[in-house]
Amino acid sequence: MAGRNLFSLFSGKTILLADDSDMNNSVTRAILERYGMNVIVAQNGAEAVELFRQSEPFSFCAVLMDIAMPVMDGFEASKEIRKLERPDSSTTPIIAVTASVEPSEKQKTYDCGMNDFLTKPFAPESLCKIIGKYLE
Repeated sequence: MAGRNLFSLFSGKTILLADDSDMNNSVTRAILERYGMNVIVAQNGAEAVELFRQSEPFSFCAVLMDIAMPVMDGFEASKEIRKLERPDSSTTPIIAVTASVEPSEKQKTYDCGMNDFLTKPFAPESLCKIIGKYLE
C-alpha cells in the first residue's frame, strides 16, 4: 500500500489501541498518526472494554488488542466487547497483537472473537496492511 493511498484510507478514522506498553503505544501511534488516523489508547483490557462501551457506535474502525495485559487480558476483553449490546460490537474488527507465535494461541484469538492476528515486533507495512484490509 502506497503512503498516499493509506492516507486517504486511514485519514480521519479512529482506532482503539489496547496495550500496556508505553513504548509499543508510542511506536504504533506514530505509525498510524502519520497517515491521519486518530488513536485512542487503553492501558489494559478492562479499559479497552470501557472505552469501547462509552464510545458512539461505529466510532472505532478497528481495535488493536494486545494479548498479555494486566487487569484483563486481550482474550477476555475481546469476549466482553463482542458481548456488548450495540450494533458494532460484533462487526468492529479486533486484531490480536502479540509476541506469541504459538499456533494454539493464534487459534485462541479466533475462538474469542478476534478477526486477525499480528505478531510483534511488526513492520509498519504489516500493521498498515492488516488494518487496511478491513477498511477497504
